[in-house]
Amino acid sequence: MKVAERKMAYRIWLHAGIGLALVLCLAPSLQAASTIFVNAGAAGANSGTSWTDAYTDLQSALARAVSGDEIWVAAGTYKPTAGADRGATFQLKNGVGIYGGFAGTETTRTARSAASNITTLSGDIGAAGSSDNSYHVVVGSGTGASAVLDGFVITGGNANNPQSGVESVGGGVYSNAGNPTLANCTITGNSAKLVAACIWKEPAALPSLVACLPVTPLPPTVAAW
Repeated sequence: MKVAERKMAYRIWLHAGIGLALVLCLAPSLQAASTIFVNAGAAGANSGTSWTDAYTDLQSALARAVSGDEIWVAAGTYKPTAGADRGATFQLKNGVGIYGGFAGTETTRTARSAASNITTLSGDIGAAGSSDNSYHVVVGSGTGASAVLDGFVITGGNANNPQSGVESVGGGVYSNAGNPTLANCTITGNSAKLVAACIWKEPAALPSLVACLPVTPLPPTVAAW
């Protein structure tokens, strides 16, 4: 092979290698958004890839989810931990929509019914009674409107830590410098040492509340019911 031909072959090989490397580097960001399935009663592979193989724990789905993903959650009760860590919570994520109200057979999100398939996020961990419940059932700190929680009952939070300002407010939902979207949620049966048993938001902007119950006028910095 002549020198010029060898140089040309080398250039072609080099460019092809660079192109392949770029594709491999960009591959994770080009992945299609996925639906992650959660069903407390599932008995499959616990991989979250289908209703049959759904995760039985919502925390597993949250740990896996990336921006663009949706988490579909079947009717049942889900707790932030199976242990007794009162700091355990369901931390929302930007770009991730978490949707309750599924029976566990649906193929489209519009087929769900949050009214018929009650899906509960409960802070009732540890021993019987509320004294050792999670300080916050849901936390939306640091998120924007693309962090969506839709179709859940949020209950059992108890922000009663007298040694911590953060853990003494917002038993149901706590959000500091965040503005997540809460839709079609019933926030009830939560408590706090100070104020805002259900929602505490810092600074002034409140979470986006869409068709959430109980419906009540919201003060400018704190929503509580």
